[in-house]
Amino acid sequence: MKFIFITLMVINVALFGMGQGWFGTPRADVGRNTAMLQQQLNATQLTVKPAAPQARP
Repeated sequence: MKFIFITLMVINVALFGMGQGWFGTPRADVGRNTAMLQQQLNATQLTVKPAAPQARP
């Protein structure tokens, strides 16, 4: 029983490490453009305009 528990714990840690990128690029990130993910908007340059009134039928 201890052997099964320890085996499952090792497998769990290994799968967690793969997802976190401990063993290279995670499969979920392959082909992703990380430069676009790091790009942020400059909130001070945004302007909010009032909505145009809508005609009701």
